[in-house]
Amino acid sequence: MRLRLLPALLLAACDPHADLPLEGEALQQAIAHARLECRALLAGLEAFRQDFGRYPTGREGLAILARNPDPPAYPTWHGPYGMVTEDILRDPWGRRYELHSTGTEIAVVSWGRDRRPNTGDEVREAQPVDYYAPPQTP
Repeated sequence: MRLRLLPALLLAACDPHADLPLEGEALQQAIAHARLECRALLAGLEAFRQDFGRYPTGREGLAILARNPDPPAYPTWHGPYGMVTEDILRDPWGRRYELHSTGTEIAVVSWGRDRRPNTGDEVREAQPVDYYAPPQTP
């Protein structure tokens, strides 16, 4: 069994976002990797919130954690936030992580290899929304 997975793992080492037919232990490792990246993105969201007093909008998305899209529009941007880089904006299957907000929590989601919910390969990491008010200057 391990010898069958070796070529797939070697390909994944060359392109960590390759859409490979992972199964068993390799699939579990990919899911664990996605979970770690989701947690890193949540840490980045929290750091962004501390600078801006809010989380990124849906339009800004998670990409704003890695790069400042418009320096004049974001003069207080001090990223990359939470050590987020362009490399971790995509899950192990090459798809962008999604940013979800319900108003009471913020979540980072990967729909997994098959892009469908409730199939066991999706990853969702969430935290309660903390409405942060930046300190007032006298």
